[in-house]
Amino acid sequence: MPKVQANGINIYYEFMGKGEPLALIGGSLFGRQNFGMVWKGLAQSFKLISYDQRGYGQTDRPLQPYNLDIWADDLAALLDALKIDRAHIMGTSAGGMIALKFAAKYPDRCIGVVSDCAFAKCDTMRSIMFRTWRHMALTWGCSEQFADHVLTQAVGADYLDGPNGKNVIKMVRTIVGLNSVETVVQACLAMENMDLR
Repeated sequence: MPKVQANGINIYYEFMGKGEPLALIGGSLFGRQNFGMVWKGLAQSFKLISYDQRGYGQTDRPLQPYNLDIWADDLAALLDALKIDRAHIMGTSAGGMIALKFAAKYPDRCIGVVSDCAFAKCDTMRSIMFRTWRHMALTWGCSEQFADHVLTQAVGADYLDGPNGKNVIKMVRTIVGLNSVETVVQACLAMENMDLR
């Protein structure tokens, strides 16, 4: 299992494909698996750096407050450890917000940046959503019930009733179940408190 010591923790990563480096930053409940369905396509044009962020997967999970700054610093340290000066950066959801923070802190490290499903500061609706996710995670854990709730906010009804619906439900339940409650709570707090303006 490839791991490197970076920014005081052990970070798990995988390389896939060939070309210019592309670091993938997953969302708050999906980690690096957020991109699982597109790894193969992206790897046709880029050397993917698929890694577990602090608190996720096989990377260390220190009990501490998490925020966009520390996740951006972790990525910079990972690139240093891998001897990569510059990379394309792509993040989705919370990963998109981390991508924006990384670009602001480390502009010389970016070839290009894609930020998907991100925003600069929580509005009332998202503040309520993340507060509710924290409460649900603390009450239900990272259970199928919690995963199903998140799924209804991330995927449309027509898609779930389509031919891939059952597989997506199973996949999201599995991926959400990989999280620790502490990481979910910290990720939600990080998004609730951030201000990228």
